[in-house]
Amino acid sequence: MIPVEVQQFLNANPVLVIIGLFIIGIIVILAVRILLSSAGCLLRLGCAVVLIVGIFLLARFLFFHF
Repeated sequence: MIPVEVQQFLNANPVLVIIGLFIIGIIVILAVRILLSSAGCLLRLGCAVVLIVGIFLLARFLFFHF
């Protein structure tokens, strides 16, 4: 179940949410491409993990601090 504040934010700012999801989707796709193209390289693998964690923290901040 979605908290009331998040639901109000989604209802009040649908364009912002769509743009945010679009940007997050692009970053996730790029992170997956880096991960798949360089599976043997630990440095790039670490960068992909950092990107994914950063995306999660950004999404958490976006949805729970408004």
